Amino acid sequence: MRAIPERQLYLDFIRAAATIAVILIHVTAQNFHIDPHGTTWDVFNIINSGVHWAVPAFLMISGAVFLEKNITIKEMFGKYIFRIAVAYVFWSAVYAVLYIVRHSGAGAKDFLREFIIGHFHMWFLPVIAGIYLVIPLLKPISEERSTEKWFIILGFIFGIVLPQLSSLAPFLIPEEYRDFIIKLIDKPKVMLVQGYSFYFLLGHYLSKIKEPLLPGKRRIYTAGLWLAGISGWAATALLTKYLSIKSGKATSIAYGELTINVLLESIFVFCIFKSLFHDRNQDKTVPRLLESVVNFLSKYSFGVYLVHPLFLKRIRDVMGIDTLSFKNPVIGVLVIFAAVYALSYIASIIIRHVPFIGKYVA
Repeated sequence: MRAIPERQLYLDFIRAAATIAVILIHVTAQNFHIDPHGTTWDVFNIINSGVHWAVPAFLMISGAVFLEKNITIKEMFGKYIFRIAVAYVFWSAVYAVLYIVRHSGAGAKDFLREFIIGHFHMWFLPVIAGIYLVIPLLKPISEERSTEKWFIILGFIFGIVLPQLSSLAPFLIPEEYRDFIIKLIDKPKVMLVQGYSFYFLLGHYLSKIKEPLLPGKRRIYTAGLWLAGISGWAATALLTKYLSIKSGKATSIAYGELTINVLLESIFVFCIFKSLFHDRNQDKTVPRLLESVVNFLSKYSFGVYLVHPLFLKRIRDVMGIDTLSFKNPVIGVLVIFAAVYALSYIASIIIRHVPFIGKYVA
């Protein structure tokens, strides 16, 4: 056993877990389009529903870290946004080239379109870069506990509850009242507290919450976390099933990061890891092997996130194997996940050690 450094191990745990979660999202989404009445689709939906906390978790980690730093605007651009920009340009070029290779009739316009838009999973890079831009505005909010709490409350109401009600209205409200209700819900335009900055500040806020010391209160706190996590997972899966059956095709409205159900999952994951590897670990001792493994997985997670769709698609296109290639869909998901996960980490390690550019793109 040895003391861990100032780096918070629980954040590395969350980052490593979120990397697993995001790959599972994309693996189970491979055949999400199949008939939602079948049990195979149910398996994909249940697994997918339980891991949509991945992106919120990445944002919450960033909030917990960056809002504790004093970063100049020059440093923000020169160090953090620059890395995001280089990664986006590099991987957009890679995926655009692969698109051209796969489509024999594609030309320069197709390459340019794919390069600018970016691969489907790269939407997260502009999002996090945009949040980096407003850190000088968010930091003063985070420094005043009551102000930060008020921002989170408003963000929950105007950025999560009302938009989710609006998105569900077409499925839940009779047609004659639908337009009126949607217009009423959409009237408030409190744009300042809407969007992914909510999770950024929430991560910082939760990082400061201490688990109760008294055993009785601690049990209630832990039970509340598990209730939130299980409720969020169940609500995501059941709502997705209901909406898909009602619309006659698979629909992913309930998978959105800015929904109550995914928020509950995200709070559970963040707080349960914090509870296990920080609040209940005040002597700051962890097994040496565990610390090394988690730090390793966390270190290469950025590259894994960026490269994993390449292997997911190669396995399907070249080998002809996907989640429907197995009689048992659970086995299918696990096999495809394991292959993509392992190959992505190997690739991330190799790319990371490429001179000059490796540290920016993996």
